[in-house]
Amino acid sequence: MPTDQPRHTPPTPSGGLTVRRFERHELALPIKVSIDETGPVAVKLSRSSGAMGAFNALLSDVGQGGLGVESPHFLPRQTTLRVRLYADNSVGLPEFDARVRVMRSRMSSREPRYALGCSFVDPTPKLQQAVEDVLAAIAAARNADGEAA
Repeated sequence: MPTDQPRHTPPTPSGGLTVRRFERHELALPIKVSIDETGPVAVKLSRSSGAMGAFNALLSDVGQGGLGVESPHFLPRQTTLRVRLYADNSVGLPEFDARVRVMRSRMSSREPRYALGCSFVDPTPKLQQAVEDVLAAIAAARNADGEAA
């Protein structure tokens, strides 16, 4: 069963590299992503990208400190995004809506696909509760799959 316990890792001597403080739980859920234009980095996707306002992506992992996104578009570090996971009552997955900042961006496959490591922007108690609810729903679904096997 997944738990989200903080991992306190000492800073590395490699010039202040930020390390993850919370465990992430892998998954693959469809999400809607839009660029938050109030963020510090101005990013505009071209019309040819097909992403008018928002685009579909995959939520690849989630934890108390942030989340991972598999995106069809390259987005530079410090880009602020709005990420929305829609509720799925069939598995008890609650709705999730958050502002995140891209901390890492790398190409993840030969097709245009990018792995974005994101941290939550100004996490509120309500957001933290939503993350806990998502993690609990994922744990319950995994346990149900284990019992069915």
